[in-house]
Amino acid sequence: MSRQTYLPQGLPLPFTGDFDTRDWWAFAGRHELVFQRCSACRTFRHPPKPICFNCGSFQFAWEPVSGFGTIYSFVIAHHAAHPSLKERVPYNIVVVDVEGTNGLRVAGNLINVVGQVIKIGTEVHATWEDISDGVALLQWVTAEQSSGNR
Repeated sequence: MSRQTYLPQGLPLPFTGDFDTRDWWAFAGRHELVFQRCSACRTFRHPPKPICFNCGSFQFAWEPVSGFGTIYSFVIAHHAAHPSLKERVPYNIVVVDVEGTNGLRVAGNLINVVGQVIKIGTEVHATWEDISDGVALLQWVTAEQSSGNR
């Protein structure tokens, strides 16, 4: 039996009940950008895992971050990775170096950039795409489009 659930528009809904990731999804559902941080060596990590990849500790806390970052890398997808994304191509995927996390990088889409050129080093701010009741995806907007305060 598959754990995959689909939204009415055919998009796959992320599985939010995994022991390691359920807290991440709960914070995301409230539009809070919060990452695991090792209590021993203070390394941020994402996606959430039970053990620190840096020192092996099982101790961690969830720590909020500013939501600002810079584009580290990006790609423009011209082939749909899932049939439900066929209508969205081409779409971008950005990897963002999250400010204040000592090099933690996360992926998402840079929204509201249709017809614009994406540049490495562009300052961005986290935003959320609500896809279902209490489920939101991390996305990014350029810092100048953001209503977030520095």
